[in-house]
Amino acid sequence: MRIMKIVLAVIFILTTSFVSAPDRNVYICTGPKSVAYHLSTRCRGLDRCSASIKMVPQQYAIDKGRRGCKLCTR
Repeated sequence: MRIMKIVLAVIFILTTSFVSAPDRNVYICTGPKSVAYHLSTRCRGLDRCSASIKMVPQQYAIDKGRRGCKLCTR
């Protein structure tokens, strides 16, 4: 019974620690070919943005088809 409680506690911790915060603000490039969102304006992935950089809620970026940047959202 004690082992079962430990296993359940570990599973709970692992599953809740990887859930992203839906109300987090992220940054997107407003250019027509942009496909990612970024956690910081200092991300190297935004260096080539030829349009403006806009702060939006993470869920908005996901709803618009954006994926997490491979550099800053690992």
